[in-house]
Amino acid sequence: MNKPKTFLYLFIALSILTLVLQCLRCLKDKNPLTVYDYKIASYNHKEEYDPSLGYLNSIKKIKAHCDSLFYLLDAKYTLEQSAEIYTNIVSSVISRRFYWGYSSYTFSDNYLSVVISKITGGDYAAIVVPDDIMKHPNAACSQQSIIMMEILKRKGFKTRKVTFLGNNKVGHFACEIFYANKWHFHDPTLEPDTAILNRYDRPNIKFILAHKDVLLSSYRNYSKDSSSIFDVFGHYSYGNTNVFPANNALIFQKTTKFFSNCIWIFFLFGAVVLFFIDKTHKVDMSEF
Repeated sequence: MNKPKTFLYLFIALSILTLVLQCLRCLKDKNPLTVYDYKIASYNHKEEYDPSLGYLNSIKKIKAHCDSLFYLLDAKYTLEQSAEIYTNIVSSVISRRFYWGYSSYTFSDNYLSVVISKITGGDYAAIVVPDDIMKHPNAACSQQSIIMMEILKRKGFKTRKVTFLGNNKVGHFACEIFYANKWHFHDPTLEPDTAILNRYDRPNIKFILAHKDVLLSSYRNYSKDSSSIFDVFGHYSYGNTNVFPANNALIFQKTTKFFSNCIWIFFLFGAVVLFFIDKTHKVDMSEF
């Protein structure tokens, strides 16, 4: 069998396979491949999760909601006071909008990322695209921080990620927001005591770690074991200012989502091209 015909059959098979996968995506929850989706985390009934906020399913909507809460205060504030109040509102809304647990792509919305993630054992299906995270009730610490940073970046704030990894390999993800000429630490996932942090003008993580009493009291609901708190929060690093915290993953997921929608067209086009190449080859051979 000549090579053009071999590739022709391969492209026909791939175009049929990916077209079937595309059709199955239209079934959404009835897609039989959903049995291979990543398990959805369940609510632990300990967080401030409010399911009535589920209608906030895009960055535009949650940003508008935060704006409305701020304007309802109907009071005059200085620029610095406004920045503090607004960032606290955003953090609070995110804490109530999500409960903890990774939101992941499924075979019905981005099957290529799921397949690649399953094959490699990586976490490539854990969503980082902000508007896609907003379609889920659950989000991990990195995902909730991505949402907060995205909202505030659109409001003109400077943001940066703060990542933690203790000696026991337990990690965490939060962020800092710049206003009033300094950085302010926010953690919408573990929900530290806002009143305590505001008492110190919402300090950055460096200040919090330098004052162990502030760290322990603000995270008293996270763990009663002070050694585990010190281990996790004592090892941190900053991301670059106003840089998306997972840019490579963002590019990967947007690419795989695009091809999940239309890769069958490329395979079909390739099959058509190879068909004509094979046909031309036969005509050329018949002349001898």
